[in-house]
Amino acid sequence: MQLPIRTTWDGLPIEPAEQVDVRIGRVGPDFTIAVQAPFHADAPPALPAGSCPELWLYEAVECFLVGEGERYLEVELGPHGHYLLLALEGTRNIVRQGMPARFQAEIDHERRRWRGSITVPRELVPQPITRVNAFALHGQEPERRYLCHWPLPGARPDFHQIARFPPFSAPTDAAGEPGAPGG
Repeated sequence: MQLPIRTTWDGLPIEPAEQVDVRIGRVGPDFTIAVQAPFHADAPPALPAGSCPELWLYEAVECFLVGEGERYLEVELGPHGHYLLLALEGTRNIVRQGMPARFQAEIDHERRRWRGSITVPRELVPQPITRVNAFALHGQEPERRYLCHWPLPGARPDFHQIARFPPFSAPTDAAGEPGAPGG
């Protein structure tokens, strides 16, 4: 499933140089999220690559996988090899965080782009997945940019409006076989 990020959080078009491509796929029972994005050279977190708390404060791409009963997984990826997995039950109610995953990121400084791919174990993803959305963040306040696959209403960015996300289409696995809805 492709989740192109082509607008600001509230639906204004963005320039091609700022656009992000997010793809959700399957490798066997596990889910993969692949990102290709511009590299804005924001300062990285002061932690080694790996799971990183509060990654949303840095340059990052986020993908939300929503299940039934307001359960959702927030996957955050950064260009410097940092990631964060947050399991939530209800809006902003984190019930688990810092789970391990396989994440690789690579920056192409010459082209000012980065790409990354994470494999998320199936048991961490709420089943069945019913809705998804993707976001990108970069810069510092007051010029911080909040970009979105599926725009959301409001006076300021609020990425946790999960009931407004578009429906999920099950990705295929590495062999091209369709996955059952939600896994």
